[in-house]
Amino acid sequence: MSLIGKTFHSTVADASVKFEVVKRAAPGIYRCVSRDPEYGCERLMDEVSLKAILKSEQITQEAQRRVDAYIASLNVGDIVHYHHVFNIFVQCEVVEGTPKSFNTWEQYGISLKPIALLGKVKEYDLPKIINGRVHIPHLSKMVLNGELFTPHPSNIYEYQPDNKVNPTELEMVSIEIPKLTEADERMTQINNAFCKVLDLEPSEENLNKAIEILQAIK
Repeated sequence: MSLIGKTFHSTVADASVKFEVVKRAAPGIYRCVSRDPEYGCERLMDEVSLKAILKSEQITQEAQRRVDAYIASLNVGDIVHYHHVFNIFVQCEVVEGTPKSFNTWEQYGISLKPIALLGKVKEYDLPKIINGRVHIPHLSKMVLNGELFTPHPSNIYEYQPDNKVNPTELEMVSIEIPKLTEADERMTQINNAFCKVLDLEPSEENLNKAIEILQAIK
């Protein structure tokens, strides 16, 4: 197999740069040239290393073709399941539009909209009250806000179904926003007051302001 004319990518500084094998410089040694406007350069590579790089690039390109084909096969309205972690899934709907992502999703103008959590979701992933305030963890917030995202298909169950856990058979987890009690609201008031006090610069005048703020707590 002739290596002349083959192309591959290699790291130069902080960039992935395209190289072309232009000629054999010596027995078993090839001259490779990058014509990148910012990182253009030449490299001499031995035949064994060069063949290994080309093989790796071939495998990577084939994997990317499979990814592109899967995303292209999705239609608006399709339901898929994103594997978050430890058999916790996010049920998603394929919708039009995409956040700035610089990947294949943007090319097809689609993305995923979270609509439900499935599986044994941990308590720390669900809304709760902390120090008198409602805290909504990121996973729950994704679903509640319908935040569009574009994950790698390898994290989508339908891309590579396995026999371990089928998300379509898992129960949907209810995401409920807890209501503040009177004690919670008082805790919020106390926290807000202390934050205002901490923001004051040390001075005689601000000492009086701090006392007024704290005395206003009911």
